[in-house]
Amino acid sequence: MTYFLKMLSLLMLITIVGCSQETTENPKEKEIKEVKEVSTSHNDTEEKVEDMIWTTSEMELTKSEVLMYENEVGSVEFYGYRQNEEGTFDVVLKHQGELTKADNTETQMRVILSDSNDFILDDDDRIEIRKFDDIEYHIYKSEDNVEGRKIVRVDLSLFNDINGNFNEEDMETIEIPQTEKVVKLNGIEFNQEEKKEEAFIRENEDMKITIQYVEPMDISFKTLQLVGNIEFKKDIEGKPELILFQPEMGISEIIELETDNKGDTFYKGTTVDFVQNIDLAYPLGKNSIHSINFTIGNELFAINQNTGEEMNEAIITNFEQENKRHLDKKTLEGFIDSSGTRVYDAIQLTNPFSSHGVGTDSFADFEYVVGGYDELSFQLGAAQNESRTNQQYDVYVYGDDFSFEEGQTKPTGEVLFSKQIKSDTPLEEVSVDVSGVKNTTIFIDSNIPSGDENEEERYVPIIISDVKVQR
Repeated sequence: MTYFLKMLSLLMLITIVGCSQETTENPKEKEIKEVKEVSTSHNDTEEKVEDMIWTTSEMELTKSEVLMYENEVGSVEFYGYRQNEEGTFDVVLKHQGELTKADNTETQMRVILSDSNDFILDDDDRIEIRKFDDIEYHIYKSEDNVEGRKIVRVDLSLFNDINGNFNEEDMETIEIPQTEKVVKLNGIEFNQEEKKEEAFIRENEDMKITIQYVEPMDISFKTLQLVGNIEFKKDIEGKPELILFQPEMGISEIIELETDNKGDTFYKGTTVDFVQNIDLAYPLGKNSIHSINFTIGNELFAINQNTGEEMNEAIITNFEQENKRHLDKKTLEGFIDSSGTRVYDAIQLTNPFSSHGVGTDSFADFEYVVGGYDELSFQLGAAQNESRTNQQYDVYVYGDDFSFEEGQTKPTGEVLFSKQIKSDTPLEEVSVDVSGVKNTTIFIDSNIPSGDENEEERYVPIIISDVKVQR
């Protein structure tokens, strides 16, 4: 058995079955438990293990169901709230349609209580997501004790002000009805049956990477342990890095791998083991966030934690970008292309952010690791804009040999794809063969000389959406 199953057995955790989503009972929490056995092969020996399913407690909320935000592709409503055992509030928002893909980083709520006190909820207060079919329930937790009070109003700000605070000038006010009705929300289900002990392996000219297993460290399913090793095929300076990405949330971070090597040099012909604990923003579960992507040595791993298997398709749109600070802010409004189509799993660039000096073309570039996959696809086009410019941008996808250093006027390297974009170009599907390629660069050449007196008037805002790899 894996470490996690042993821990579950010690804690005597067993299957918990969820209940119906809506009732009119009084608020409470309950758990119904059941044990289920499956037979599985483990180390060539047939043995019985328990198919452990752990379900968090259902939540019974004061029912509100008030529309907060809506557009042609989806909606967000204030679903309900409860006072938890700590005396703070759990507030639940219901996302439907394309709004399940929305980035909530900029969204803030000022929650006003029955005694005229208030508190702010933002993305840092979001503790959990529960998914049922095409609906998501986002759960926020307040910090202050609110015992004996009710929520009477919520002021919604879709994006922060210039100082990153609640935007008083651009907000919507939502009145919360006072009711005794209760709605019940099922818990998150974690299926931790014994999985095949099958290593994930990637190999390139620099190294061979073996991931022996990825498993949760505790019953919160918010900490994963990644165990594996790297066999180096040449001398490498610097600690290997793991870039983690939770695709459903657009959250990414760079982590330096924990190895036994005390130095920063790794030599050809040596093998280094690593055991890396990864803290996640939200629990992983069957009806919650369930997949993680990460890269090591320009090789991409995409794992469905429910099955323990690698996925044949991985979403990588919001993978960590060095120049992400130059991208447009994401809100519940998403981005709209030149044809009026609204998209959410996307990045938008209003103007190029770099040049190699006055008189050289302004440009932007975005890197995506694709090692281990055969096809890169995405939507590419111009964002909705009032520009009447006839400016033409050239967009290229380069492979591993991409180079663009100071002194160069144009990049060098093999061009895997190219396309011209004008201000009226709608989003269109792009598919690129990346078999044998580890790293790709989407390079946007504005063809506008830096320092041009009409430079800003000639900008074409660009949208890149639904970036994914397949094999």
